[in-house]
Amino acid sequence: TMQTAMDWLAVELLGEGRVSLVQRVRSALLSGRVIFLIISTGVNGLNFLYNLVIGRLLTPAEYSQITLLITIQLIISLLPSVIQTVSARFSATYAARGEDEALAALIHFGRRWSFRLALGTLALLLVGALPLANLFQIARPELLLPIIIAAPLFVLMGLDRGVLQGTGRYFWLSGAYLAE
Repeated sequence: TMQTAMDWLAVELLGEGRVSLVQRVRSALLSGRVIFLIISTGVNGLNFLYNLVIGRLLTPAEYSQITLLITIQLIISLLPSVIQTVSARFSATYAARGEDEALAALIHFGRRWSFRLALGTLALLLVGALPLANLFQIARPELLLPIIIAAPLFVLMGLDRGVLQGTGRYFWLSGAYLAE
C-alpha cells in the first residue's frame, strides 16, 4: 500500500505536464489522498508514542494487561476491516459507473447487516467477557468494558469508512481515522 501511494505521489509530483512543479505539489498536498496518507502516518506515529509513554508509566504486569486489551481490540477490528474492504470495492465500482441507486442499495444493505453484526459482536463480548478475563488472567475484568462498548461502534463504522474510501472522499475518511 505504501509503495502504491509513493508511486502515485512520484507520478503526480514528477510527471511531466504543462503545470509547474509548485502547482503540482500544491494540488497533490490538497488532494484527499495525500491528506489521508499524512493522517494515517500520523495516527501510527501517535500510536507509537502512546505505547512508549504507557510503557514507561505502567509496571510490566500492568503494561501486559493493556497490551492484551489492545490485542483483543485489534482482533475484533478485523470484522470492520473486512466490511470496509468489501464496501470500498463495490462503492468504487458503483461510483465509477455512476450507479447511484446501486450505491444507495449497498449502503442500505450494509447498514442493515452491519447493525446485526454489531449486535452479535456485543452479545458475544457480553457473554464471553468473564471467561476471556479468566482465560487471560486479566486482573480487573472491568477493563474489558471499553472494548465491549466500542466494538459494536467499530463494526458500524466499517461500512461508512469503506464507502468514503470507495467514493474517494479521503478528507472525511482521514477525519474518521483521526477521531478513532
